[in-house]
Amino acid sequence: PGINRVALDISSKPPATIEWE
Repeated sequence: PGINRVALDISSKPPATIEWE
């Protein structure tokens, strides 16, 4: 579970993806 989370985060906010990683 990572791409799904990143894809959803990117849709909401790009900075969120970096925080998730």
